[in-house]
Amino acid sequence: MKDMLKPIVKGLWRLSGPIRSPIAGRLDRRHSRLLDAAITARVEAFQGRTAEALARLEQSVNISRCTADALAGDANLLLDSVVRELGRLQMQVEVLQQAVDDAQAPPRLLPMAGEAPLSKVG
Repeated sequence: MKDMLKPIVKGLWRLSGPIRSPIAGRLDRRHSRLLDAAITARVEAFQGRTAEALARLEQSVNISRCTADALAGDANLLLDSVVRELGRLQMQVEVLQQAVDDAQAPPRLLPMAGEAPLSKVG
């Protein structure tokens, strides 16, 4: 039975070619448009979410950059103050060291007019 129907179906299939081809082309184009629309919608939704995420990330980076710049400025001012204070303290230490050295130095004997200078025996 199958062997008898096979040539008949093949013949009908060949005869339906001129009708089948435009219908298949239309169906193919319709499927392509539907797939294109579905893919485009999904891609656009993904692009929207990605753009929002990138905008949030950019805002966070800008805030971090501003904070880092402010902290760097504060640290610079702090270090300038520390260096200035260190210089001031170093000058005070030198003055105090000179005062200690002067206090420990033996008194010099000054000669009277017409006398030869005397040195302290020690």
